[in-house]
Amino acid sequence: MPKLQNILLNAPKHDHNISQDPGKLKDTNIRMERDLFICHASEDKNEVARPLAEALRTKGLKVWYDEFTLTLGDSLDESIDNGLV
Repeated sequence: MPKLQNILLNAPKHDHNISQDPGKLKDTNIRMERDLFICHASEDKNEVARPLAEALRTKGLKVWYDEFTLTLGDSLDESIDNGLV
């Protein structure tokens, strides 16, 4: 994980005109262009996937990540399809 942290700390910041705190944004489940799609095993969520997704968003990247995108009642298949478009 230290290599990943160094990469993220030194990565250039992307400006997608995010006006709010990226950690508190909730993406809507509509088709929108994204820079990254994060797919992960549930056992990797706490130690890898969530920290990675949060770090990438603080760099200004548009990330499809289940906790940012899915809400109660959403179709998982449809949301994934929209995230991959």
